Amino acid sequence: MPRLLFFRLLTIAGAVLFFSQAAQAQVADFDANQAEVAPGEIVNLEDQLLNGLRVVNSQQRAYVQQIVALVNQGKLPRAMVNVVYTYALKRNPRVPLPYFQYALHALAERRGVAVPLPQNFSVTQ
Repeated sequence: MPRLLFFRLLTIAGAVLFFSQAAQAQVADFDANQAEVAPGEIVNLEDQLLNGLRVVNSQQRAYVQQIVALVNQGKLPRAMVNVVYTYALKRNPRVPLPYFQYALHALAERRGVAVPLPQNFSVTQ
């Protein structure tokens, strides 16, 4: 009986060790944003936003260009823009731009960065 208890405890300890190392590896993998690690292999941010957010008019294009300029100036991290971009696409794949605008405005405001919030914007479906 003690031998069986020993093997059970050994198995549990091994499982705990394995899963704790796996969790640490996942955190380490998530720390780096692929857009910042290998910028040459990732699509241009302006192209990503224009096409992914389904920009249809000149006002929306100007808004995207302002966001790209803030990223290029280092005021907004590309990782944050990518997270908001993904959120907007999940929220409404057909018309993601309004969700992107409001979410990015809220997060940038927390960082003290002035991101324009459109007063009126047109959405076509």
